[in-house]
Amino acid sequence: MPSTEAQGTYSAEERRILLGVAARSIEHGLDQGAPLAPDPGEYPPALRALRATFVTLEIDHALRGCIGVLEAIRPLVVRKEPNSGKRNLEIKKEGNETNKTQ
Repeated sequence: MPSTEAQGTYSAEERRILLGVAARSIEHGLDQGAPLAPDPGEYPPALRALRATFVTLEIDHALRGCIGVLEAIRPLVVRKEPNSGKRNLEIKKEGNETNKTQ
């Protein structure tokens, strides 16, 4: 089911939780080479709801990439795109290489 209707906003605590999951996911991907698999049952109902997601990646305010889905098929707290961690690392590496040559 596409998520086209307004979904409301998240509380400060829910946003804090999502940022924590994102940080742990990045750290886990770097350390383990595999995506984090959080258990949706451990999170508030709003974060277990099926949601569409879309993320843009920027370096120095320049768009470097985007990834996401337009259909709500997974809980927000476990949302991950195929190869998103790998692509994030590639973009970071590209940015570092660009900075070295400037």
